[in-house]
Amino acid sequence: MTTKSQEALLPAGMMDVLPPNAEIEAVAMEKLMSVFGTRGYERVIPPLAEFEELLLSGSGEATKTRSFRVMDPISQRMLALRADMTIQIERIASTRLSDLPRPLRLSYAGPILRTSGSNLHPERQFYQVGAELIGSDSSKSDTEIILMAAHALLELGLNEISVDLGLPSLITSLLDEYNLKKLETRNIVRTACNQKDEAMLSSLHLPESRTFIDLMRCVGPADESIKKLKALDLPKKAIKELNYLIEVITLMKDQGPELSMTIDPVEIRGYEYHSGLTYTFFSKNSRGEIGRGGRYMLSNKTDLSQTESGTGISLYLSKIVELLPSREKRKKVMAYSGISHEIIAEYIRNGWIVISQLETGDDIKSEAQKLNCTHILRTDGIEDIS
Repeated sequence: MTTKSQEALLPAGMMDVLPPNAEIEAVAMEKLMSVFGTRGYERVIPPLAEFEELLLSGSGEATKTRSFRVMDPISQRMLALRADMTIQIERIASTRLSDLPRPLRLSYAGPILRTSGSNLHPERQFYQVGAELIGSDSSKSDTEIILMAAHALLELGLNEISVDLGLPSLITSLLDEYNLKKLETRNIVRTACNQKDEAMLSSLHLPESRTFIDLMRCVGPADESIKKLKALDLPKKAIKELNYLIEVITLMKDQGPELSMTIDPVEIRGYEYHSGLTYTFFSKNSRGEIGRGGRYMLSNKTDLSQTESGTGISLYLSKIVELLPSREKRKKVMAYSGISHEIIAEYIRNGWIVISQLETGDDIKSEAQKLNCTHILRTDGIEDIS
């Protein structure tokens, strides 16, 4: 025999969002999307599932191990459920919207599903809210996305926002520049950089290990980190990437709200398909990041020789909602059966929640209190029962 508690069980990493959190999330999502809309980012709504060979190709290859697959009974082809909406925006931009003028500004919001969570983020289904700027490789485009996301978070009521800037492509550039082609060596360097493990790098006994260790020691507040990075003796390509990072930070200081900025030039984890500057958002008391994004390359799905650059941010709605200040409860009133629609509409316009009495014979006061109403709306006026 199945009990009610057993019937309510959900798979690991899945959860019901109940009142009042469901409404709080919905309102927060629309506020974020509204900010994106005021900056010219037009909303697109991609499907939850796509053909596996398309969704998981190109940049989508990075999500293969995190994506659920199902068989489509109509086409008899395998479908993949999206694990990251950015991949879908890339597809839309490079196919359906390929003829539109660049730069292209798009926004999106919707649930994603992953095969596994992490120790810090065990959730496997959650909402992504984001914006992508496609067709510009200017530092101004990265600055626009970062500052717009910061502004949207501030508008929601989040304070003490910080952003961590990274260059995951820098490690790959240095590995290529130093002609370190052996896969095992490259993987050890990447792992050591992610874990900030100097001993692991030293164990390789390579003269180039010194550079990677020096880069690790540059992790920290932006101003201090830039001073250390400028002092390093790096190849020209690496210097070009660092100069781009510095240019974005300068623009952010000139144009945006005062943000706490840090730099991690060796962090690669979680940025498998990014090809340049990356950014991760945090807020005081947040459990891990509340959003992340960065620069990537898009391939035209019909002509793989054609590519363009894009940059974008994905914000994690449930994490953001956890940090929002408590909002003032809306006044709730129970209206007597027979109260006209016009009167009810007037109260709604003035910010009330109006619940209608269904059974005229019931004790309306006890019914109203049971439903957490603070007032009763009668034909002769309103009564405070709080």
